[in-house]
Amino acid sequence: MNFACGVLTHKAFGSDRFHMLRQTVRSLLAAFSADVPVYVLDNDSPDESPTRIRQEFGSIDRVRLRFARHPDGNHTPGRGHNTLLDWMMHDEQGRADVLLFSDDDVRWREDAGERLDLIYSAPPSGAWDESVVILCGYLEPDFHWATPRARAEPGGVPVLIRDSVPSAAWTYRVKCTPNWPVVHGAAPAYKAWKSGGPTPVEETFASDSRLCETLRESRLKVAAADLADHLGCGVSTHNNSPMANVRPLDRKHWRI
Repeated sequence: MNFACGVLTHKAFGSDRFHMLRQTVRSLLAAFSADVPVYVLDNDSPDESPTRIRQEFGSIDRVRLRFARHPDGNHTPGRGHNTLLDWMMHDEQGRADVLLFSDDDVRWREDAGERLDLIYSAPPSGAWDESVVILCGYLEPDFHWATPRARAEPGGVPVLIRDSVPSAAWTYRVKCTPNWPVVHGAAPAYKAWKSGGPTPVEETFASDSRLCETLRESRLKVAAADLADHLGCGVSTHNNSPMANVRPLDRKHWRI
């Protein structure tokens, strides 16, 4: 299984999150073999982040850098996701089987690449089948919009089918199931998408949950596995506050 990794970042330096970006990129370099590229997209940061990113990662052969500019002022996660996805799809030209998308505050485990290979190489079994089109790399708490529905174990790796999973750690096949065209209208503001690949998301702040809802309505599924840690919970570059009184995921019940 061939992988390509992408990291989306915005104002990492000005929001005192650059150490998280560093951990994100370094963890991906460690988790995947030397032939797996890591794309880093700065999503129109107005601060010193582009300069710092060049200084930190510019000399690393496996790291590819791009600095997006959006004249319309839209630097939402949704716009960044689509820009990064478009770049990776174009640059890979069919080399990658699976794309990994990471926010700049996710530390991937050393065995994440190996476990993702086991998952994606596994045959359909139980709740893990071709209707699962997104696998997230970390497990959110028990949010009401992310209710766990089933457990599967593709390749011996525990996976939860959930109502929604955060785009901060999405992975997906480049050649998705034949059902993907059903949801190609999910992002009307985005340019027409090339057929055969993952759908873009709405270019808003809540793009991931909206797409998961659309997928669910189309009888497709999203899942999550315990492959990474979310470092930036409560430290947002977009000034959204963390939710209070959130129940932790019942890992004992789900045998995770």
